Amino acid sequence: MSLPMWEVDVPMRMQGRPRPVGLHIFLGRADSPSGALKAAREAYTWALLLRRAGREIPRSAHRGGWAARGLRADCDLDWERARTELWVRGRALPLMSFGV
Repeated sequence: MSLPMWEVDVPMRMQGRPRPVGLHIFLGRADSPSGALKAAREAYTWALLLRRAGREIPRSAHRGGWAARGLRADCDLDWERARTELWVRGRALPLMSFGV
């Protein structure tokens, strides 16, 4: 049996600005919400290492189908405020208002 697909929504902050400016959304397979959060963080760390080494972040996914394409060099992710939920095919990705 295949593991369920999870969505991890992580608020982004532009460096030098206190308020969030949007979300970085990760999708992949995991056995639990905590497993999904851990996998998303690993994919993010892997992508940062590639970027710092001057390499392109591949379109192919990291372990379990997780990837971190589209990282912005001027943004930091707020992992403490990350939300994890089961992903539902066809559902629109969330939009968050941060009162900016």
